Amino acid sequence: MIYPQSSLAHFIYGSSGLLAISQNLTPEEAAALRDCVSVDVSPQSPYAVGIFDAAGNASGISDMFILARAHNGEHSITHYVLLPRLALQAMAGSIKSLIEILEEPTLIDFMQQDTPQLLKPLDLPPTLTWTADKRLLLFNKMLADPIYGDMQIILKMLGAALDERGLLIYGFSSDAEARLDLVQGLMMLLPAPARLEITFSTNVVTFPTSARIIFTETNILTDRWIVDFKAGINLPDTLLDSPYMRSLVALWQGDIKSFTAELRSMDLMAATLMPGKSLQDGLAQVAERYLLDVQVLSDHTVAIEQIKAVIKGDAPPAGALLGRYAERLLYHALQERDTEAAEMVARAMDEDAELDQLLNQVLTNALETEPDSVYLFIRTHLSQKMNERWLPRLQTAAVVSLRVAINDGDGETLISWMKLIAREPAAYQLGEVLQEGLLAAQKRTYDDGDLGYQLLMLASKRLPASLEMLLDDLSIVAALPYPLGPALREHNPEAFTTSLALGREIALALLHQAVRDHISAVITLTNIDFLWTLSTDGVVNTVPDYLQPSHILTQLATDGSSWLMPEALERLLTLAIIAGQIDLFRLLVAQLAQHEALFPLLTAALQNSALPPDQVLNVVGQVMGDETITPQQAVNTYLRLIANRAWHKNMLPLIEQVARLIHQNQAPMLQPEILWRMLQTATETKSETIARPAGKRLIALIEALPEDTSLTENLLRLWEGVQWSATTRLYLITHWRDWIHTQPTIRLQALEKTLDGKRVLEEVHAIAQTTLAVRKMLGKRSLEDFADAIGTTYTILQTISDSFDRDGRQAIAFDQPTVRAELDSRQSELTPDERKVLAKNLKELAQIVILMADSRSKAAFGRRGDDIERGLLKGDQQPQSAIDTIKWLSGYFDGMQQKTSDEDDT
Repeated sequence: MIYPQSSLAHFIYGSSGLLAISQNLTPEEAAALRDCVSVDVSPQSPYAVGIFDAAGNASGISDMFILARAHNGEHSITHYVLLPRLALQAMAGSIKSLIEILEEPTLIDFMQQDTPQLLKPLDLPPTLTWTADKRLLLFNKMLADPIYGDMQIILKMLGAALDERGLLIYGFSSDAEARLDLVQGLMMLLPAPARLEITFSTNVVTFPTSARIIFTETNILTDRWIVDFKAGINLPDTLLDSPYMRSLVALWQGDIKSFTAELRSMDLMAATLMPGKSLQDGLAQVAERYLLDVQVLSDHTVAIEQIKAVIKGDAPPAGALLGRYAERLLYHALQERDTEAAEMVARAMDEDAELDQLLNQVLTNALETEPDSVYLFIRTHLSQKMNERWLPRLQTAAVVSLRVAINDGDGETLISWMKLIAREPAAYQLGEVLQEGLLAAQKRTYDDGDLGYQLLMLASKRLPASLEMLLDDLSIVAALPYPLGPALREHNPEAFTTSLALGREIALALLHQAVRDHISAVITLTNIDFLWTLSTDGVVNTVPDYLQPSHILTQLATDGSSWLMPEALERLLTLAIIAGQIDLFRLLVAQLAQHEALFPLLTAALQNSALPPDQVLNVVGQVMGDETITPQQAVNTYLRLIANRAWHKNMLPLIEQVARLIHQNQAPMLQPEILWRMLQTATETKSETIARPAGKRLIALIEALPEDTSLTENLLRLWEGVQWSATTRLYLITHWRDWIHTQPTIRLQALEKTLDGKRVLEEVHAIAQTTLAVRKMLGKRSLEDFADAIGTTYTILQTISDSFDRDGRQAIAFDQPTVRAELDSRQSELTPDERKVLAKNLKELAQIVILMADSRSKAAFGRRGDDIERGLLKGDQQPQSAIDTIKWLSGYFDGMQQKTSDEDDT
């Protein structure tokens, strides 16, 4: 059953049994709860009252107390009220106000009922506040009692009540009010949360009972502590041995007002210390805490763990007391470097502005004697929680601590401090502090090389912007030990390389200086490889831009060509090529182009890179496209790579690229043996790309030979090399025909003889022969003269033919005398010699006509004479004789012929 906290269930018993009961209780529950109570009326008092713990009662109702009041009168009536623990605790010992709720109704009315009457729940009385004045009044009343008015006796009675045996009081005034005053007075010596544990009964006849304090009218045998007011109070001092009782004894100095004030302080503590604890444990904690507060305030030695426990506990001190606790803990944190204590104090400072102001002054004062401890204290707090309000304090502590280390500390201490500050997060804003410290410590390194070394290493990691300044300080460099000292002073290559292993930052600074100062001795292949490895790792976040590996490499590429060793330049080129760093490669080549060493270096780098030919073409093409190198230089580079590989077939793309370049540009020059080697490769690989440019260059070289035998031999070699390529051969024939046309007849006559009989050169020989035949035909005549002569010849032959040839219809008779007579009549027109010449010419003309007719192309099976003639006129038929040639020439001059494909090809 659930009982509301704002109202109280109750029931009434008389001598006849249950008289009345709240509607939320059953008679069985009431009977079980009644068994927890032991309070009896006394003839000397109108009532008896008690409060009892109902724990473990048979009804099953838990966490309840029972207030019982037995009325003295004609009928024995007892009124019971259920008090929830929280309700009783809230009353804080105001038991008289509780008892007042039981004075009504008129109880005799219940005797007239046949069945138990239903009761309305009772309302909780208002909670009274125990002011200092009320406590003083009550304590003064107790101390004024002639029998027990002694604080020692009062405290012993309280100790007996708190003891597990409990307290029995005999011979005390029978007045219930007086007895309640005593009980309430004892309660007021306890903190409010403990007062509900002082259960009592103002009169007990029936035993046993669980109440801690009981009054009785008869002296009986019991295990309880007994106070017999008739025989005198005689309680042992051991009742004052518990922690709480000892604290009360210590508090009592005869001043009731001061005593009451101290009790009030303990009361405030108990509100947070006692909940959830047993009575004895709770009181012990209150006592211990109170004693600790007193010791802290009075500067007694206190275990630091106790202070920590209090500050971390459920009831931390406040106000000035908190300041004393925190101050104690702060001193401990500074002296012992206790991080837990430091964080506790700092957290408390964050939560309390007044405390922060108080303890900040302590920190400021401590800077004069132990700045490092102050720094650690603040650093500990910031590591737990970033609070910008603490940054100025941290920076001040860092400045002071570093100044002390610089002025008074040894080198190891100084470096340790600088490292500590350097490693702090950037959010702490200690960069300027570290920079100032480095500058301040710089002079100390002049006499301490190890310190200088440590300072450089620190700067390399944390202040790279200052590193160059330190390395340029000759006084620091002069004191530095191996390897940095020799690396910087004498530029010792071995020491320099060893120094590079000290860290990326110091390595980059050293390499930057070496490049800046053109120290070629230390820019070795190993160190170039090291720098390149750093660059492939990407940006080094801990150094400025000018120390970035990529920047140093760019500097090397920009001006290294004027001072670096050739092998270093070669390695740089090789690495740039392998890594595909085209921009760096182009920059380096542009600088090297001004030096004769470019092409050996470029060739070697390309060779070292082992790039496939297509990538070599891309790399070289980049710088040729930039016009950094000329086509001739590109050709030379390709040819060196080709030669290094002994013209291996894998080099075919490069050989073809050389061919393209000499085809596109007349400027690049090649040695004849290179052209012959290209032609050989073209023959082996059937590459038209190579064959034509190589053949073109070779035919030009051959034609320039002055000696016909050598010309023929080379021409034969060329023609044998291009037999596989109709396209190249056709090009060469055209070129040869053009060249033959430019040669004098005498040279052609001699050349024709050397070409005769060379089967491979039949086409070449034919061109020479034909050229001579044409020239012979024309002689020294112009075409106009030749045309006139042909006209005259045609007219004469046509006249003779018309005069003496048959026309097919009838035969023409030839009368020789008549012919002679006709000619004789004109005999005087010729001299005898002219007659002989004419006779000879007529004879030879007839013979030529006969020969020409016999040598003409004859009709044959599948080819008629008309077809042959038409072919000759159009140039489709190859002339085989003079007659054929005459017909071919006719078609040529008549415009019937088109150029052949070989004539079109250039």
